[in-house]
Amino acid sequence: MKNRAFSPSVILMGLCLTSVAWAFNAGGQRGVVRAKSAHTLGIGGIHLGLGGKYDRDNDYVMGPGGTSAIGGFSGSPESPQIISSNVYFAVGPARHLDVSLAMPFYFDLTGFDETAYAQGDLEIAMKLKFPFLTHNALLLHSYYLAVTAPTGNKEKGFFPRNSYHVRAETPVDELYTAGGATVSPRMLWTLDFTSVGPGGTGIPLLVHLNLGAIVTTDVKDNMIVGNLAIEYTPVEFLTLFAELSAESDLESFRQEYSPRHLRADPIWITPGAKLNLPADFYIYGAGDFGLSSREDTYRTNWSREGYSYSTGVLPLWGAQIGIGWSLPGIPPDSDADGVPDKDDPCPLEAEDKDNFEDDDGCPDRDNDKDGVPDFKDKCPDEQVICDGCPPKDKDEDGIVDDKDKCPQLAEDMDGFEDQDGCPENDNDHDEIPDVHDKCPDKKEDFDRFQDDDGCPDDDNDGDGVMDEWDQCPNTAGVKEAKGCPKAKEIQRGRLILKGVHFESGKATLTPNSFMILNEVFESLKAWPEVKIEIRGYTDSIGSATLNQKLSQARAESVMEYIVGKGIDRSRIRAIGMGEADPIASNQTAQGRAKNRRVEIHRTD
Repeated sequence: MKNRAFSPSVILMGLCLTSVAWAFNAGGQRGVVRAKSAHTLGIGGIHLGLGGKYDRDNDYVMGPGGTSAIGGFSGSPESPQIISSNVYFAVGPARHLDVSLAMPFYFDLTGFDETAYAQGDLEIAMKLKFPFLTHNALLLHSYYLAVTAPTGNKEKGFFPRNSYHVRAETPVDELYTAGGATVSPRMLWTLDFTSVGPGGTGIPLLVHLNLGAIVTTDVKDNMIVGNLAIEYTPVEFLTLFAELSAESDLESFRQEYSPRHLRADPIWITPGAKLNLPADFYIYGAGDFGLSSREDTYRTNWSREGYSYSTGVLPLWGAQIGIGWSLPGIPPDSDADGVPDKDDPCPLEAEDKDNFEDDDGCPDRDNDKDGVPDFKDKCPDEQVICDGCPPKDKDEDGIVDDKDKCPQLAEDMDGFEDQDGCPENDNDHDEIPDVHDKCPDKKEDFDRFQDDDGCPDDDNDGDGVMDEWDQCPNTAGVKEAKGCPKAKEIQRGRLILKGVHFESGKATLTPNSFMILNEVFESLKAWPEVKIEIRGYTDSIGSATLNQKLSQARAESVMEYIVGKGIDRSRIRAIGMGEADPIASNQTAQGRAKNRRVEIHRTD
């Protein structure tokens, strides 16, 4: 098994070259292949993609103890091929916060007649950028936390995918999974040179430094991880990068240090390039070169599917490729003036929006540079000229030009804002010129009643109820009816409530009945001295006893509705008449329909 007796703790770093064209970490975060940037996506930023790694090394897989013979296999094994892929998605829910998901898939061609492929452990990660930094800060830092869930397949796999999968007691069913949850806190730093340089144009260069740990369910398997990376974008469509990555288990801190064992843990150097394509797509490719020790001392023995073999620290070389799409988030705008911070020379001072150089993001406090601040300057866009002559008054309205806001147009002197020198053709701003406006200082209310005279009509129908409270503003009414005409009085004699119906065989009113009954309610409300009797009738179909009960229930249903609206119960009486007093023949369907009715009789 792997010997770590003298393995030192390696401070891991990764390098990568970048510019204003973002690069993305293979886990979905902004960064390079393994290194992560302290930058975030921004509000609403989205990133999704697919990355893959291909490793091939003749000496990575050998027989137990470093021999050439694979146990359980006759013949010479071919060079193994190891493929690892990652599907990832990231989103920026807030300006300083990113969240990402990554799901790995693995494929092993062993070289000794066996293959394996399955999924790995799902990773959920969050990055929080330190918020108290200026938009053009040279050094940025973020806090990063990743959690993996043991979703990896335990039944397949020949080669371990992570160094913390390799330990003395590692079972072969944990080559594609950690066997439990892991937590990885890290600090991320980025030197951003894009905002510095001659004239403030910046250099398209980013340098990233990551340092953190991977905490597993077994303290002996906890790791220190680190990356150092650099990105450089010489032209908009091309980003060059290089990265150095390493990791070491925490147990190494307790062991005797020896420089000879410096390479006992995984160390990679990864140079590559990314093409920035139209529509926010990109592709990247990189070489992956292992710098770890090749000594047999650090090999790990395995037994799987009847085969006995060993693996080195990591393959000597590999290749990384990926494709993705990114939607940039909303650019920061600290002063909320509509000019993004990256384009705003005055990011903390809002543009004054006075139609003078409003696109530069800086307030212009003295547009004409005459030494008079705009808020005091009556001619903010014209410098004062003093030639010793009397003040001019071009429009001859009695207001000198240096105080006249409209020096070419004479003031109309109508008693409304006559000091500004501008004619007010529509004092009340109701779009009716004053020459046609009968009320030039009062705005027309435009309620489709005499809207051409320019005067507001507060009581269109002249009933004493102001239109604001009048439910019938164009029909004269009474105050008690909120400006509407008083409801008609119920007359004496038989009043059949046409339109009042019930569900078949029930006393439940249909919705269409309510409009008719509301009219009855309004009349009773307007004429408080009126009392009524509600009579319910049925046709002759069915039992006379049941018809009597049904008609009584229906009459009471009508009464309860009106009482529920607010009419005193003492003014209403409900009587079921059953089949009595038909008004049409019960021998026809049309006649029976007429006999099923509700009548109102005035009783006061």
